[in-house]
Amino acid sequence: MSIRAWMSTETMEKGTFACLAMFALVSSCSVALGNIFLGLSLLFGLGYLYVDFRSRKRGLPPRGILVVILLLWAAVIVSALFSADVVKGMGAFFDKCLYRSTPMFLILFAVRKPEKIVFLAKCLLASVLINGCVAVYQFVAAGMVLGGRYAGFLNYMHYATILSMTFLCLWIGVLKDTVPRRRCLWGALMAVTGGLLLIDYTRGAWLGAAIGMMVLGLFAVRQRLKMLLAYACVLAVAMGLMASFPEMPMVQRIVSVADSNEQSHMERKLLWQSAEQMFEDNPLLGIGPGRFKDCYPDYISPLAKEPHLTHAHSNFMHMLAEGGAVGELAFIIFVFYLLYFSVSRRERHGETARLCIMAAVLGIMLHGLTEYTWGASVSVKFFWTVLGLALAWARFNDNAAE
Repeated sequence: MSIRAWMSTETMEKGTFACLAMFALVSSCSVALGNIFLGLSLLFGLGYLYVDFRSRKRGLPPRGILVVILLLWAAVIVSALFSADVVKGMGAFFDKCLYRSTPMFLILFAVRKPEKIVFLAKCLLASVLINGCVAVYQFVAAGMVLGGRYAGFLNYMHYATILSMTFLCLWIGVLKDTVPRRRCLWGALMAVTGGLLLIDYTRGAWLGAAIGMMVLGLFAVRQRLKMLLAYACVLAVAMGLMASFPEMPMVQRIVSVADSNEQSHMERKLLWQSAEQMFEDNPLLGIGPGRFKDCYPDYISPLAKEPHLTHAHSNFMHMLAEGGAVGELAFIIFVFYLLYFSVSRRERHGETARLCIMAAVLGIMLHGLTEYTWGASVSVKFFWTVLGLALAWARFNDNAAE
């Protein structure tokens, strides 16, 4: 095969898609393997762009989303350039902003056929379930005792974020699919994902999934009063069961969410106070991207018992410390615009895809109220992949409707 034939648009497109599929398949199982296949996909994608440069705009998301992404990137760059460590700040930008968002751009650029979008979504779900099988094995091997934080190959916090996003996306299938057999399948997969979330034992993800279900239900179902009544009934039953079995470890874990004196809650409060002090000393642009770990020893509370933390255990507090008012505002605009975009157009043909965007945002950001989910490479790349698939599907639906 000649170089010209090897560099054809067809070859580059197939190579990009194949590597994206492998990335999706291993993304929840191995960070290293995921990076290898994402890197290969990026190389093929750049080759595809080289031989078909005229179609470069195809890889861009809708204008509003592109604007808020660029606004967030600009805020991070400015913060990095005016920080005490420019090299580290720019390195954080290239890694956390540019590289981790490449799945979305690659999907939009190289994946246009609906069957390929569906195939990538299946690979992504398969990756979550494969890692889940390992988590279940760990749970069984430990004597099926809750509290062990069983998360397969991943960190339990990172896997909990992925499970929360997956759980909410499956919930959309339950709410919106009109075929009973498929709806049952979504429900079964949702139950499996919920079980994996349960043995992961991460309270922030539990609350995020529960709140996300309610929010998505209110936007996805026309009869909202019935949905609220159903939630009220479920909540009443759950509270009754908790009152009947107060000694169960799961019940105690849930009840501890409201305990302000619980150790992890107290540590987070002290940590957030330290992040707030960083912001007060650097109110406009913050301490700079990637510098929280370096600066934390200078701001740590004498009451804190965990002196070696690397992040603020909250997306919004971490961004406030590292990005200042400019970075925090850009981040908030980014999050809320994605939520606005997901409900701003309610055409029936594109509603499901847009609700998947809301599910991804709610999954990563609700858990991110008490955990720095935006800093975890594996969960952030999962988020951008879901966003890319949803936008690609919405684009296909819009083109088909024209």
